[in-house]
Amino acid sequence: MENEQNKGQDIFKDLGEGLSSFGQKLGKKFNEMVDSFSDDETGSSGEVHIKADVFETNSHYVIELELPGVNKEDVKISAMDDVLKVKGQKTRPVDFMPTQSHIKERRFGTFIRTFELPSTGIQMESIKAKFANGLLLIEFPKTKPDVADVTEIDIERE
Repeated sequence: MENEQNKGQDIFKDLGEGLSSFGQKLGKKFNEMVDSFSDDETGSSGEVHIKADVFETNSHYVIELELPGVNKEDVKISAMDDVLKVKGQKTRPVDFMPTQSHIKERRFGTFIRTFELPSTGIQMESIKAKFANGLLLIEFPKTKPDVADVTEIDIERE
């Protein structure tokens, strides 16, 4: 009986190891497939994924985007209807002509990031952007909340 129980455990162990191996192979194939769809003859890879941090200080809202290898001239920022949009393009250097690639992790092509802004509390005309060392910093000051006049209301006695 104990021997049969061990066989059952071995089957589950083998099944688990087989599924784990299958999952790893499937993940690798999926990554290869995605890479093959995104590469073309020009070395462009479609859409570039840009990482961003969004936070606020006591006086400002801040968006920081990592844009290594992107030229300032290739980035456009617009704000409309409580949406901030950052669009641009990361291009491969003109003199880059490999005969054979061994690892391709960098991506070139267009990017777009949109950020929904709070509908109140922002001075849209005061948005400022700075670009240095591959980091785009967008800041906009918060408006001071409107202070409503307080009206006291008397409570009548019955």
